[in-house]
Amino acid sequence: MKTSPRRTTPDAGPASGQTERRTVKGLSLCLVFFAVGIVLVLHACSTSSPIPTSAFDRADFEHALAGRNLDLLASYSSKDKGSLGAGLSSAEREKAAQRYEALRQEILLMPASQAALAPDLPGLAALLARQEARHFTSSERAKLDSLLAGYAAVESPVSKYRDGIIDPRISRVTKAQLANAARDPDRYLMGIVTTLLSGESDPFLRIKLIHDWIADTVTYDVSMLSKTSVTGQDVTSVLSSRRAVCSGYARLFETMAGLAGFEVRTVNGYTKGLGGDFAFDFRNSHAWNMVRIGDLWYFVDTTFDAGAFDGSSAQYHKRYSTDYLFPPPFQLRFTHFPDNALYQLSATPVGREGFRDQVLVLPEFFDSGLTLLQMSNAPTSLLSFAYLQKTNGLFSLDIGAPEQMLVDASLFDTKGRELEQYSFASHIDPTVWRLVLAPPPAGRGKVHIFAGPDSPGKDNATSKMLASVLQFELETDSAGGKAGVASKGTAPPFPKIYGRYHEPAGELLESPLAGSLARGSTAHFVYHSKSKYVSIIYDSTFVPLKRGDDGTFSIDFRVPATSVIKLGVSEDNVHYSIVLAWYLH
Repeated sequence: MKTSPRRTTPDAGPASGQTERRTVKGLSLCLVFFAVGIVLVLHACSTSSPIPTSAFDRADFEHALAGRNLDLLASYSSKDKGSLGAGLSSAEREKAAQRYEALRQEILLMPASQAALAPDLPGLAALLARQEARHFTSSERAKLDSLLAGYAAVESPVSKYRDGIIDPRISRVTKAQLANAARDPDRYLMGIVTTLLSGESDPFLRIKLIHDWIADTVTYDVSMLSKTSVTGQDVTSVLSSRRAVCSGYARLFETMAGLAGFEVRTVNGYTKGLGGDFAFDFRNSHAWNMVRIGDLWYFVDTTFDAGAFDGSSAQYHKRYSTDYLFPPPFQLRFTHFPDNALYQLSATPVGREGFRDQVLVLPEFFDSGLTLLQMSNAPTSLLSFAYLQKTNGLFSLDIGAPEQMLVDASLFDTKGRELEQYSFASHIDPTVWRLVLAPPPAGRGKVHIFAGPDSPGKDNATSKMLASVLQFELETDSAGGKAGVASKGTAPPFPKIYGRYHEPAGELLESPLAGSLARGSTAHFVYHSKSKYVSIIYDSTFVPLKRGDDGTFSIDFRVPATSVIKLGVSEDNVHYSIVLAWYLH
């Protein structure tokens, strides 16, 4: 059974939609381009030539579409007087515009791809595999191939540093050192950096030490949330008050990492997960960092790793994490949107509308080893998963997960209240969970997918702490739903789940999925189990289900005049473990 999240999505502030609950088991950045990137951009620009103003010529138009002249393509895309597109049809101008944008993105993304992180190797490989790559000169291709080979030889070590454990060496910094640095950072902040990093040569641990000290020392300045402008985010003010918003966190990290000898930049943009509907506005504006270690760039967000809001009380809580320490670019694209698309470090950056409309995926989704397998019985992926999902009946997701990983879901109404028994989680395979959601009764609701490690050997009644890993909204045109989900009164849409239903894996209720059954009606039970016996239990009566050759148990059962019926599984037909229960009306 479920309880409300212990930490819910905040209305504003540093938390990134991270939510935990208990459940019973059952850059503004100036990117440093590589020399080859500069060569590529210069080469692309050099292909531009004066734009002819003669009458439309079909051969010239087709040649421009096949070429690499951005100026020509821009002119063919425009309907302004004097442009080459003035005499074209809207479809032809659109064709030119699409080619212009594709070529522009290709040229702009080449330098970014070269600065991609080791985990983003597929992005660079995809760029080289595209048809447009035939336009590279042999020299450019050789340099890109060499770069790709260099990245391939690097085994990214970042995962071992994202352990959620604060480095105890940050305590070496004294109160006197902090007071002196707050009074005169130009003179004394270097002393804190030197103390922090003393004896540590691993560059990743050096950055983690700075990250940990800032996350532990600085608290989010909640008072700024009610103001129309942000002040006091310079290094002196942050060190003096030990409070900051994202810009102060990012500025302090950039300063300290720079003093440590790292090349580091601040990225400005927007973030999801601050509560409410996302918009590109002041409330969702954000700043984070990129740091160069060796030949690669890595992201760091000390704001989100310093604490989180409790949505139920609107209180900020210090809560150290490493969720946003060195996250791969592909992961960060679901929560962070930089003003400059180059700083996504991806060959296929998401645009503003794409970021706004995509599902919210939190770091724990990837850290837990989860994968999205299919949605409502159709294959899908995170990149194609929209934040708003529409349904007129039951909505289902299949989630891949490592063994000993619990996965669950909850549906919340528009006021943030959890709707009990509106989700139904089945552990259909040791590495697959099926999550079924009933349509929101008010027409719209927010879905949280939760995950967390199981604790082998624990009693089934032991509660588990799960984290919110994925969030989206579910909308229906017909409140109450279809597909057999109960909608009368306050009847729960799904049966009550007991811990044995989830462990061991392999239990799956096919029908009836409605949480309440009518007395005197005939219910068709279909249940998949690896157990030898399955029975319906009510009062002191046991009604066995018939087992088929494929291991499926079934029965057409006339619902008795009692208050509740339960489904149990057994290996000896004597001792039964309850897996599900239905209320009767």
